[in-house]
Amino acid sequence: MSTGPSPSIWYDASLGGLQRSLSSMRQVAYLDHLIPIPDELPSVEAAPILCAGVTVYNILKQLTDTPPGSWVVVHGAGGGLGHLGVQYAKAFGYRVLAIGIAPEVIWRRRNVDSLDADSGADKRDLCISVGADKFLDFKDSTDLIADIKALTDPLGAHAALITTHAGAAYVQAGFYVRAHGTVMCLGAAQEVSGLPMALIIDQGIKYIASQTGGRQAVYEALALAAQGKVRCHVVERPLEEINSVLEDMYKGRLAGRAVITF
Repeated sequence: MSTGPSPSIWYDASLGGLQRSLSSMRQVAYLDHLIPIPDELPSVEAAPILCAGVTVYNILKQLTDTPPGSWVVVHGAGGGLGHLGVQYAKAFGYRVLAIGIAPEVIWRRRNVDSLDADSGADKRDLCISVGADKFLDFKDSTDLIADIKALTDPLGAHAALITTHAGAAYVQAGFYVRAHGTVMCLGAAQEVSGLPMALIIDQGIKYIASQTGGRQAVYEALALAAQGKVRCHVVERPLEEINSVLEDMYKGRLAGRAVITF
């Protein structure tokens, strides 16, 4: 029994069976179906881990042939997924190059006259504060591929974590990831054209994707946060400001994650 609209139910084998989308304030559930939140985590910090956190954690776990010390490029590192991706990548022992001001923001600037500038300084400060080894501001680069190789390794980065929705990021990754490297696909680009398929095939570059993670990944992602190895940068906003939050998201003004409280 719930208080609020009826939840939707669907089947997803990759997530372990039937899934429920809850839009109610209270929900009765079987204890075996619940995942406890560690006492060390306030609810406002745990909430983003259950979505963005487990998503980036789960796909990073798939880098089984990428040893600690390897370079991982996080594209869109100042956002909700991205800044958590930086931290989980560091927890796995990787070196991280964070790329701020995601390319979709540049695209939106050509389409929204009143778009406010996404602060490169804010994104840089956030990424460095959560552990990024290096930071590259997208808007300051005239040759992103060359700059990434200069900041990581002349052979290219070992892996790229794409959290932006811009198709260009997937194309660029095909050029700056080294032979036998991995591109992790999280940003849901509507379409991607211009992938260097001949180069990708010749270099053995892998493109892998993941929607989110299962129960075990949730336990592990929460455990790392409870240990203090990952902490979501949270901005609390009341429910009455939901529309302005969505506007900030659209215009690229949010650094980290917004959590609606009521």
